[in-house]
Amino acid sequence: ERNKQGGEVWMWPCKTTNPNQQWQIGEFNNVCKCNHGEAATGAACNHNGANICKSCKAGFHGSSCNENVCKCNHGKAKTGAACTHNGANMCEGCNAAYHINGTSCQANICTCQNGAPATGASCSQHEAGKCTTCNANHELQDLSCVKSYASPHAFCRR
Repeated sequence: ERNKQGGEVWMWPCKTTNPNQQWQIGEFNNVCKCNHGEAATGAACNHNGANICKSCKAGFHGSSCNENVCKCNHGKAKTGAACTHNGANMCEGCNAAYHINGTSCQANICTCQNGAPATGASCSQHEAGKCTTCNANHELQDLSCVKSYASPHAFCRR
């Protein structure tokens, strides 16, 4: 049997002056625990000693206040209090050739004037000046595209 607060009603033997009454009736409210938040009370605590939480500390979620676990493509995911929403894409660091953009890791893209910039693994630092190929009338020198002064129609005279 349960009392109004969800606790159990207990009966235990006791000494009494009334020969017709051999049991004493009392109420026991369940007591819950919660390691990472505030324990449930009353009807919400439906089993004595259960790990049932009313609310959780930052970085924890659910009725048992489990630690939040984030995900992160191309890097290391945030955990605990740094992971503010369980299952969210939140990175604390990125793999090589990636950089943090907001809460996620994105591939590095280098810059290049007069040509095509290096990307991904070819670009070790985001927005660094590094070209892979050059536009017409330019040539690759020290990872940059510079004006080429050689003309395809040039010839020498004697």
